[in-house]
Formats: sequence, structure tokens, C-alpha cells
Amino acid sequence: MNFPAAIANSLWGLTNVPAYLRFRRALRRPEATQRERLRAHLERNARTAFGRAHEFGAIRSYEEFARRVPLRDYEELLPWIERIRQGESNVLTCEPVTHLVPTSGSTSARKLIPFTRGLQREFNAGIAPWLCDLYRQMPGLARGPAYWSITPALQETEAEDSAVPIGFEADTAYLGSAKQRLVDAVMAVPAAVQRAKSLDAFRYATLLALLRCRELRLISVWHPSFLSLLLETLSSSFTPPAHSPPPRLTSFPSLPLFPFSSIGRHTRVLTNIASFWS
Repeated sequence: MNFPAAIANSLWGLTNVPAYLRFRRALRRPEATQRERLRAHLERNARTAFGRAHEFGAIRSYEEFARRVPLRDYEELLPWIERIRQGESNVLTCEPVTHLVPTSGSTSARKLIPFTRGLQREFNAGIAPWLCDLYRQMPGLARGPAYWSITPALQETEAEDSAVPIGFEADTAYLGSAKQRLVDAVMAVPAAVQRAKSLDAFRYATLLALLRCRELRLISVWHPSFLSLLLETLSSSFTPPAHSPPPRLTSFPSLPLFPFSSIGRHTRVLTNIASFWS
């Protein structure tokens, strides 16, 4: 057992219990709960630019909401997001937008998602029931470190024309300051790895940290293909190189080079994970 990680997981778990209990109560009346939440969102955001354009204040039912606010793709929302990017407030939400979070852009160009304190609370409210239930069914998962990857690696590093910060320094920032400190104590991979200068360096440093983490208990990633591609690096980066050394890790002084002769038993663990995903 990794005691620091186990203690941090336990404290994090305790903070998740109230949201877990609220979720369990909501399961008794899911439709009514969803309609109440929709009504609260509409009332709160009725005076935003988007709310006025779609007459949120006149909407009285989900059916009317579906008629007035039809489904649309990102390109149709882009003008609204550009207004936020230029510093305008009260556009899509009444709450200030603290960050614009980039998505992976797997099917098209990168998208920027407005992030607010309210969305942060929703994020915590969504993850809490899952984690409580997961640790209830598999308590051993809480007894060691975990690897979480929520956003893609290698975001834009050049300065961008945006009045709102783009992206987070670390994935744990999604959770907020108090929970972020707890989750940072659980993470098997240092947040600095996200600031790698190349994809090769990012993958090598990530795998190196995972191989060094003998008590790794949980892996949760933003897309299965991310883990599959990461694990494909095992065969190329963690065997004695014939002509060239592994990627330089000058940006990560906390990750000393792992002797190639001593990683075999650790590599087998991740290799088994790789075969599971293949």
C-alpha cells in the first residue's frame, strides 16, 4: 500500500460523499430532477446574450426548450465563443468564463469550451458518484496512486490572442483548488509532463513515471486510443536503444533516467495492459 496516496484518496472520497448521496436521491425521480435543473439553468442565464437571443425567460418546458434551442454544431456556436475569447462577459453564461478549454480536435480543428466555476461544480458532482461507487466495489483502487489524463497533451505553447486563459496547467485544476491538492498527491505522473516539448518526450516521460509507480491502482484517460498509442511506445522506448538514446528529458528533472537493465518486471505490467486494449 502507498500510504500518502491512500490517505489522499480517502480524504478525496470523503469530500465526494455528499454529491454521491444527492445523486442517489435524484435516481428516485430522474425526469423531475432533470426538468428542475433545466429550469434553474434557464432562469440563471436568461439575461445572457444567448439567453436573450433564444428567449430563455419565456421557456416553460423541456419541449419548448428543444424547439427554441435546437441542436447545433461547434461552428454555429463559434461566433459566441469568439466574443468570450475577446473578453466580452455574459455571452453564453452569467458566470465569468475562467478558462477556454481546448478539446482534442480528433474529428476537426481544435475547439474551445468555456469553463466556469459552475461547470467545475458540475464536473465534481458528476465524478463523485462514479468514484464513490467504484471505490465501494473495488476498495483496493483507493490504496495507491492513479493516472488521470483528461485533456490531450501538447497544447499550444505560443501566446494566443485571447482575453481568457486557454487551457489549464494541469488536469487536476478541473477539480478546484482544495480537491486539486488532494488529487495531486494521488497522481502517478507529475503535472510537468504535460508541458513536454514533443510527443515523444511526453510519451516517454509518462511511461517512465508509470513504470516507476509500483503501486499504480487506476488509469483513467480521456479516450481509449490515447492509452493504446501511449502503450505502443513501450516496445520502442523501453528496450536498449541500438544507435540512439531515448528522448531527452531536460524539462523533467524529477524523473531520473530508468536503467534499461532493471525495467523488465515493470514493463510486463504495462505490456499486459497494452494487450488488453489491442
